[in-house]
Amino acid sequence: MLKLIGLENDIFHFGLSLRIDGKTSFEMLATELNKELSEPQMQQDFKLTLEQLAASAVADKAFNAAVFAGCMQQIGMDLDDLYRSYVGKNTLNFFRQDHGYKEGSYIKVWHGKEDNEHLVEVVKSLDIEDSNFADKVYQGLASRYPS
Repeated sequence: MLKLIGLENDIFHFGLSLRIDGKTSFEMLATELNKELSEPQMQQDFKLTLEQLAASAVADKAFNAAVFAGCMQQIGMDLDDLYRSYVGKNTLNFFRQDHGYKEGSYIKVWHGKEDNEHLVEVVKSLDIEDSNFADKVYQGLASRYPS
């Protein structure tokens, strides 16, 4: 999953952006996505499933969450992994901004590892059921970051 961290987030973020239309309530959107993500659709291999996902986005300007779920299943990723990765990456982006990313003073490699590698270790050590999950990710990153 380490090499994919970010890619699934970008696809999911893009997909959410396509689905947020200003008319559908967030509750309804969450219900729709939950249903679609729980019914994965896939082709015989990952490449073909990914092509189907891309075709839907390009041709229909739509996010096919069921096909996205199929891609996830084919790479051995579940919804907990997606949540961990999505919230983690979002938190890392806030962390980067708070530590000088815009100004160019942010350090991307700490103690011989890229920040994304630290992120993976931090999120794997935490309970996603914790209501303070994002805060704990941030704290975990802060505890590792050079001062």
